[in-house]
Amino acid sequence: MTVSGYFDPLTLAHAQRLAGLKVSGRPLVVVIATPDNAILPNAARAQLVAGLACVDFVTEGIAAETRLEAEDSQRLEQLIQHVGLRQQAAK
Repeated sequence: MTVSGYFDPLTLAHAQRLAGLKVSGRPLVVVIATPDNAILPNAARAQLVAGLACVDFVTEGIAAETRLEAEDSQRLEQLIQHVGLRQQAAK
């Protein structure tokens, strides 16, 4: 599942919502959007979100209003599969 948000700042409600969206066996991908007049830089918000146990992947820089295009979704799915294969090979 892919979700997006500003997470500026990351709150307990955000963490609980993301944990509730996590589906067992499926990666949870979070897209960090850039709000006007952000409190924290994208990289800081991405690191905070990535620290949540329920989050598998984080990317930044796509506006919350922008939906991932089909090509971007395919690339993201390929990346997830590639990382999963590398993790299995490392075991």
